[in-house]
Amino acid sequence: MTPADYKTERQQRGTLKSVAALLGIHWTTLARRESGVIELTTEMALAIRSLPLRQPKRSRKGTNDQSLARRASDSE
Repeated sequence: MTPADYKTERQQRGTLKSVAALLGIHWTTLARRESGVIELTTEMALAIRSLPLRQPKRSRKGTNDQSLARRASDSE
């Protein structure tokens, strides 16, 4: 796994600080792995991949395209 791949995996799971907390490491250690300062091991790759993926953010009520279209038709 390359540092770029590692960063992509981390971004799919959360912020530097939140993922570092789940892994039990300092967030700067995670950043150093992502930048290539620390050589990645198989164990590091397996650990980050074992974490659950972050849930997609829900849109706030009234901000998605369907509700905007509904509002437009309601006002006619």
